[in-house]
Amino acid sequence: MITVFATVTAKDGRESEVKEALLALVKPTRQESGCIEYHFYQGQDNPCEFVCFEKWESRAHLDQHRQANHLRACLAKIEIWLGKPVTMIISDKISA
Repeated sequence: MITVFATVTAKDGRESEVKEALLALVKPTRQESGCIEYHFYQGQDNPCEFVCFEKWESRAHLDQHRQANHLRACLAKIEIWLGKPVTMIISDKISA
């Protein structure tokens, strides 16, 4: 199993547009093969910060997701509203 933490940072004043676009990813992504969990969180101290928590059955499933049309379209749409590039941590669980 692969766990991903992706951070998306909106420009000040653009958090609503980014939030709407990110939430539109949830339903189609959860229907993808190999998706175990897919959730977005918004920062309480900084509402411009969003974190996506993802779990995938395998790296191959994650790689398929990264090529999905709905993800690519979303990233292209929000690019102008981002304060910095999206970052991803692809990880393995190390604790019980």
